[in-house]
Amino acid sequence: MSSSAKLSSVGAAVDCAGEHSPMAQQVKFIQDFYSERYQDYQADLICCRHTLEHISNPADLLKPLRLAIGNRLQTMVFFEVPNALHTFRNLAVWDIIYEHCCYFAPTSLAQAFSRCGFQICEQSEAFEGQFLCLEALPATNDFTSNDERKHEVEELSKDITTFKAKFDTLVETWEQKLLQMAQAGKKVVAWGAGSKGVTFLNILNNQDSIEYIVDLNPRKQGMYVAGTGQKIVPPEFLGEYKPDVVIIMNPIYEGEIRELVKGLGLTAEFMCV
Repeated sequence: MSSSAKLSSVGAAVDCAGEHSPMAQQVKFIQDFYSERYQDYQADLICCRHTLEHISNPADLLKPLRLAIGNRLQTMVFFEVPNALHTFRNLAVWDIIYEHCCYFAPTSLAQAFSRCGFQICEQSEAFEGQFLCLEALPATNDFTSNDERKHEVEELSKDITTFKAKFDTLVETWEQKLLQMAQAGKKVVAWGAGSKGVTFLNILNNQDSIEYIVDLNPRKQGMYVAGTGQKIVPPEFLGEYKPDVVIIMNPIYEGEIRELVKGLGLTAEFMCV
């Protein structure tokens, strides 16, 4: 973004979270859920990332949003959500958390927006397929269903049908790996105390062999994983602890993590979930 665009861009952010970056001159923060009461905030772009999956009925957000846009037909909306195709097809089971009410594939995400009065402009994947992105404009005609992606639904149905058996096998495999490492006297740490790390540790029955989990977020460091109690530590802690194995919760960060560990003068085995 150019400097002039940054200076001329202003916005409003509706978010229930209580702490925000100091951008008071350009962004007005509203600590609340979005509803019709904010329809007077007219925008050229409406952006929403990783919120829709937390709403049990997506229409409760999308319909008021379309109503608020009204006749401003050039108002673009951008939404990003986790990609259910990646979750079920690639056995990304650690992404399944109780806070997610909905799991969207491209077709179901498009259907949700179309039924709520939007015209889909573009859909894409991001973060190496882990996320779905959707761009849409307000529609001027009624929703009409189509079967262009019927094959996608059928393929996803097959993945879901076999998911339980594959899930059980994956969990058993990891429990065996942890057992073997514990029997060999290896010190094991996990890396990434987000939803993936918390789910991974809570699902396994023998996660006690992992005492620590690393996270770069200073707000998490010194805290403990909910449900299992592993202490969350900064990367520098590994220089003292000297783990034999580092289990990486998100493979997309493997290269970065390897460099950080190497920079600490450590040699360790790396495993990705």
